[in-house]
Amino acid sequence: MKKKLIAFIATLVCSAVLVSPISTCAKTANFLPGDVNGDGLVNVDDLSLLNRYLNADDDIDLVYDNGDINEDSNIDNNDLTILQTKVITKIKGDVDGNGIVNIDDANRLKKYLVGTKVEFVKENTDFNGDNSIDILDLQLLYEKLNTNIKGDVNGDGVLDTDDYMLLKEYITGKEKSIVQKNGNLNGDDVINVADLVELNEKLTINIKGDVNGDGVVNEKDINNLKAYLMDSDVKIVNENSDLNGDGAIDISDLMGLNKIIYKE
Repeated sequence: MKKKLIAFIATLVCSAVLVSPISTCAKTANFLPGDVNGDGLVNVDDLSLLNRYLNADDDIDLVYDNGDINEDSNIDNNDLTILQTKVITKIKGDVDGNGIVNIDDANRLKKYLVGTKVEFVKENTDFNGDNSIDILDLQLLYEKLNTNIKGDVNGDGVLDTDDYMLLKEYITGKEKSIVQKNGNLNGDDVINVADLVELNEKLTINIKGDVNGDGVVNEKDINNLKAYLMDSDVKIVNENSDLNGDGAIDISDLMGLNKIIYKE
């Protein structure tokens, strides 16, 4: 079998140490015990790969030096046991089992929940202990990542366009989970388009004609601008609404918006 041949060659090369005192069993440049897939991380992906390798799957390629964790010139169940100890840290939220809870864990859990096949540590992912991995666990993970930065709805500690898109999807019902406290930007205890408008202004996402700040220029913007010009109590993004750049928002901007949308 291929794996036995690799193990034999590795043992033969390393045995040179016994013949010559100046010889060493050199490690590869990306030597990291446990990182069998060579991506620079030791996590549940490596555990899965090593397990498949040991279960007689000859088509599995791995970084041999990194798989020989106990350095006995052989990859076997002893290495798997050591890797399990390294990876399964039993830290709530550490979905990928690398000992750190961060936005990567939330992204991995989201992939799983939408049907993408990913590896994860179940014990670390089932936040509420109901033996089910679902949207509630993602919500709790977001709360754990909570940075208390208004607008940082994905909890990664950075306020950027990723937050804008996530909040937009949440408001439109395409996304079910965000950091709630960070999503309520205006403090009215309701997360809606008004919060999206405020986040838009924070990020200075200036799209000419996007009056309501939802990232799209359409008839809703015409209705909002009409209501604003009629002195209705509606919030608009001033920078996006002043289409002719004269510093005033008036009927000329509404005419310009009509031209953009209806190609008049």
